Amino acid sequence: MIKIIIIFCLSTLVWAYPQGLKTIVLDAGHGGKDPGTQGKTLREKDLVLDVTLELGKLLEKKYPKLNVIYTRKDDTFIPLIERAQIANKNKAQLFISIHANAGKPEYQGVETYVVSADRVKTTIDVATRENSAIYLEENAQDDYKAFIQANPEFYLEQALLQKAFEQQSIEFAQYVQKSIVEKTKTSNRSVKQAGFVVLFLTQMPSILIEIGFLSNTAEEKRLSDVTYQKELAEGIFNAIKTYKEDFDLLHQTIEKSQNESNKSKRITYAVQIASSKKEMDMQAYNFKGLKQVKRIQTQDVYFYYLGEHFDREEVEKTRLSILDKYPDAFIIALEQEKKVSLPKK
Repeated sequence: MIKIIIIFCLSTLVWAYPQGLKTIVLDAGHGGKDPGTQGKTLREKDLVLDVTLELGKLLEKKYPKLNVIYTRKDDTFIPLIERAQIANKNKAQLFISIHANAGKPEYQGVETYVVSADRVKTTIDVATRENSAIYLEENAQDDYKAFIQANPEFYLEQALLQKAFEQQSIEFAQYVQKSIVEKTKTSNRSVKQAGFVVLFLTQMPSILIEIGFLSNTAEEKRLSDVTYQKELAEGIFNAIKTYKEDFDLLHQTIEKSQNESNKSKRITYAVQIASSKKEMDMQAYNFKGLKQVKRIQTQDVYFYYLGEHFDREEVEKTRLSILDKYPDAFIIALEQEKKVSLPKK
């Protein structure tokens, strides 16, 4: 099954983004029969769902037109492959997976992960813990064999699929890390890289956030506080806001540039009313009172026209309106101020 997914990713990796940031997928880690990390009082699956839903509320309130999609909104077990497929099928432009951490009792703080093959060997322990949900799925030994065995070659192959989005993922992860630390004053454990299944199989900028350590007694107490959970959601929201503004501005700039480029290359239509080998003075009395007449020269012939427009039907209206003065007027095609053959309708 994994091989089929890889082929699918390769064949669809270059789908075109809609203009601006339109769709975000929020992924609350674990769920259902997969509790994730467990502290003394908190379960990861419950904590991250609360933070994810709070984040979703903030996004939906601020951006009513933004399509916010959740991989789960309740205590449901969702296979890792299905989580990625939800994002891919909806052509999301951003995938955010939210988790809680575990480690030595003294460890605390937030860290954000992106996909990369550069440091796979040093992060296999982290990836193995978060990828543990694969053992709860049917046919896991077949579907996830390479991940279970922590095969570096397989990680590298998957990382190549994410290469096109690596820079955007890193940039967004940096936004998130900085924003959460500023909002919550928690320890900054930096942006890191690891082989998470759910990130490898997505086809857009993707990150995984570890919002804190349930293995740290003091931090677990903070994480159980609803106010602190809202601060975490606000921190992530602020990062999305910054990223969205940059993303939308970039696409607006690209769109404007493309429109200007297309406009300069597009064929326009006009009504030719006269031609002569002698250059005529561009005054209305020379054109039976018609104003805004323009002139182009092709070799030793001058052509006089008016009513230039991208819409051929609009130009036809102009031609019909001046038939009483120029019954032989006809439509011509222009490209970059040069007369060209008239395209077929």
